[in-house]
Amino acid sequence: MKNSKLTAILAAFALLLLPMVLSSCEDTQESSAAPSSSQAEPTQTPTATPHPTPSATPEATPQPTSSPTPEATLEPSPAGEFEQLFQENAIDKMLKDEIDLADSSKAILRAYGDAEKHWRRMINITYKDCQEILSGDQLDSLQAQQETWEAELEDKKTEIAAEYGDDINEQLELSEKIVSIYREQGKVMCQAYYQAVGEMPDFEVVLSDEPLG
Repeated sequence: MKNSKLTAILAAFALLLLPMVLSSCEDTQESSAAPSSSQAEPTQTPTATPHPTPSATPEATPQPTSSPTPEATLEPSPAGEFEQLFQENAIDKMLKDEIDLADSSKAILRAYGDAEKHWRRMINITYKDCQEILSGDQLDSLQAQQETWEAELEDKKTEIAAEYGDDINEQLELSEKIVSIYREQGKVMCQAYYQAVGEMPDFEVVLSDEPLG
């Protein structure tokens, strides 16, 4: 009987202690769970610090390519320009005009005679001018050429005249040949003068018939 009472008391006491034990256990579990919950929190992945995207280096603005300077138009060479100028000389023009206006063979012969006279003046005047402006080898060469021409002139004219008779047409051809001899030498002088000063001799002086100085 006493044992039954003791058992009942112990059981009642155990029932009283049970809530306390359970409460203690819960506190223990909560205290132990707290750190683990803090540890269980996911670690935040650090956000990468954005680096500024380098701006593309602007391409250098191409400088405008300078247009090639157009080449200067080539002037005719002195020789080519001289040939053109000589073909336009006043003595040839006067001869052509006189022949076109001539009403007889004698008038044409006179036209050739005038042309021969003008070319002789051209040679003398221009040769004198060249002697004043040329020097050295150029002057020596021109003097030698003129002296040779003068030395051979009469023989050449006689040789040409022997090829023609007294017929008027043949005399016209002979006169034209004689004029061409003087014209060729006049061209030599004009070219020497032109190469020295860059312009043609003054044909107006030649055609003026003024006395030579």
